[in-house]
Amino acid sequence: MKDQHITTDPALSPAEAAVSYLLQRVRVDADLRHHLVGTEAFERLCSAEAARTGKTPDQVERDLLGLAPAGTPRLVVLRRAVGGAVDIIRSRMPAQPAWLHDLLDELERLT
Repeated sequence: MKDQHITTDPALSPAEAAVSYLLQRVRVDADLRHHLVGTEAFERLCSAEAARTGKTPDQVERDLLGLAPAGTPRLVVLRRAVGGAVDIIRSRMPAQPAWLHDLLDELERLT
């Protein structure tokens, strides 16, 4: 799969190109950004990019996070939808069977 709007400098080593590619994906992909930012993996990617560019890891992170990707991560959308559905069911069925009550509790824990 080739991302049409992501390019890497052909002069980069394969490892440098991989780091550059992943950080560009974080920049444009709301889902990847949601899952990666704040992890050790993201910190390591920022450190690797900092070593290549001469910036500090914090500067690399600020540069990346200053550019918000378009859209809301799908996981966030799904959590909101499930949470809304649970609220609707609870409000319309105050007396729920035990199995439904347990299911709704579990859905709330997942969101």
